[in-house]
Amino acid sequence: MNRRVCLSIKKVHDQIAASARPNLPLMWTEWNVPSFGPLSARDSVYVGAALADDIRQCDGLVNMMSFWTFSDVFEENGPKREPFDGGFGLIALGGIKKPSYSAFALLHELGQERILQDSSNVLVTRRRDGSLAIAAWNLVDPDTKGPERSVEFEIRGVPPDSRVRVSRADSEHGNTLAAYKSMGSPRYPTESSGPRTESCGGSSVRSRSSAVKRFDQLETTRERRCADGSAQEIAAARSKQAGEQGDQWVRCR
Repeated sequence: MNRRVCLSIKKVHDQIAASARPNLPLMWTEWNVPSFGPLSARDSVYVGAALADDIRQCDGLVNMMSFWTFSDVFEENGPKREPFDGGFGLIALGGIKKPSYSAFALLHELGQERILQDSSNVLVTRRRDGSLAIAAWNLVDPDTKGPERSVEFEIRGVPPDSRVRVSRADSEHGNTLAAYKSMGSPRYPTESSGPRTESCGGSSVRSRSSAVKRFDQLETTRERRCADGSAQEIAAARSKQAGEQGDQWVRCR
């Protein structure tokens, strides 16, 4: 199921390439990740890993992909009755940014040039300033259970004082659905109905830890400088579930 979007895009791409007008642009103007029916996967952290995997698969086959849609509130389904009802959008009723919103914000940090590699759960890119931006994920369908996965990056030829920043969106960071459920899933959440919808557990770290100010903060960041004169850095991450990462670190040697 996780290949359905890009298989469809490839089919149309190949049809255009074989046509009398092979240079026609291909714009895929409505797509989303699978919903898995009653599991309402589009409300969950599953979306982040699924988005990244679609980008990996579809790159080079299409000129533009337009995600459907920005908000759960639109005219086709009539008035909304509660947030997190499995809708297509990045933002739920009441302006609550869903985990998919955080995932898009994180993926937006990728660079303009893709660097090819063989892994099916990694995107390596280069930004215009020459820095690398790498995305890694562990995609597991929400109706199944998958094993933990360790990912280790070995980056050669970098200056000894280079910095590595690790950001993440997972079940503990940017997961507004979990915060909403911790409030008792009120139909119309307010500040008095439980923990504020602007604050949830997690941390935002830059060299040292600090508290997150909003529950829809998209990432946790760790940044360390290699001070031992090494010319090689390894950034490693352990992902526990779909789109979720556990311990993350940078080692210098």
